[in-house]
Amino acid sequence: MPPDMLSPVSVVMPAFNAAGSIGRALASLAAQTRPPAEIIVVDDGSTDATAAVVQAEIENLLPSRLVLVTQPNRGAGAARNRAIEVATQPFLGFLDADDCWLEQKIELCLPAFEDPAVRLVCTDFDLVTADGQMQRLRSSRRLGNPARSLHDQFLYGSVGTSTVLARRDAVLRAGGFDDRLPAAQDYDLWIEILGEPGARLVVLEEPLTVYTGGHSGITGNVAKRRDCSMLSLYQQAWRLRGAGEMVALADVMKRTLIVHLQAVAAHREKTEIMRIPGDIILMLCRLPLAALRLYLPAQRQRALTGDSDRG
Repeated sequence: MPPDMLSPVSVVMPAFNAAGSIGRALASLAAQTRPPAEIIVVDDGSTDATAAVVQAEIENLLPSRLVLVTQPNRGAGAARNRAIEVATQPFLGFLDADDCWLEQKIELCLPAFEDPAVRLVCTDFDLVTADGQMQRLRSSRRLGNPARSLHDQFLYGSVGTSTVLARRDAVLRAGGFDDRLPAAQDYDLWIEILGEPGARLVVLEEPLTVYTGGHSGITGNVAKRRDCSMLSLYQQAWRLRGAGEMVALADVMKRTLIVHLQAVAAHREKTEIMRIPGDIILMLCRLPLAALRLYLPAQRQRALTGDSDRG
């Protein structure tokens, strides 16, 4: 393929001990009908052959430019931020090292950015479950209304990171991934981006990403994701006040319920039944705190959460 047929996309791929899966992820990029101009893999302190596998794929990915960055282990958020710094293209595609894109992923998503208000494009996706079955997850059912992008993302947080294309300048203005959060960094960033006046999210119904290693990520570290989701809620709740006090209050309370009921469901799936009462108790304690955060002045709230240091 001639270089001028490449898409203006930098793919961001964090990798930690991904030697067994990253070759498949890179092959899905080589198979794109509109390949990305560059692919930036950040080896986040791997102790296996991840870097060697990546280097072996350089020629297979031509004419896309493959960049390998190595760093000590700092987590996926920090690795993504490093790749975003290195990126040279106006659009970013996020793909984890154990996931894959279908071959038309970039070709079908990129036209949405012809609307300058669009900051993020995501899609439905398929999840390979622990027992090898394919499960369709439909972000479009909850996030399909561009006029409610901020509201619906705040409430449901249904965007799969490996499905996202984003404007690089919007990601930079938002400060990138908040690597102080042990989990839910993606949810927090999408809220930050969609909080810009007029910013829109476009969701395509086509399942253009396959999560092949994500089952443990969705049900694992349940308490960590629950608590980080609430921390992000505390940081971002003030953004909803423009919709009116009663609507904003209802959304904050509903999001608090959703976060904790998702934790209950995940603990039940993991047969960790004894942890469920703790989820319920925390939910009851956090409902009034979440409501209070909504009414704190925006500057005061940023100071309380440390958000003024973001980016």
